[in-house]
Amino acid sequence: MARTAPRRPPTNCPVCNTRLAVTRLSCPSCSVSYPTARARFDALLARLGIERPAAPAPSRVELMEQVARGEIDIDEAMRRLDTKEV
Repeated sequence: MARTAPRRPPTNCPVCNTRLAVTRLSCPSCSVSYPTARARFDALLARLGIERPAAPAPSRVELMEQVARGEIDIDEAMRRLDTKEV
């Protein structure tokens, strides 16, 4: 099987150019979703004694975008700002 260059999912809506929220990735050829693959990879790293780097804290703009998308409420955003998670 020939290898092709990796492809990235679209980041912006092709209609209005607003940033897209990727909610699920899966591979129809191997039937493994991204969360499953990620969990397996993390388990492998743990067995090897390698810790996965922590995700960076969201910026203030990212927090506002999360509130706008309904992913978190304003109280959660304020809590994250107050505890310096940003």
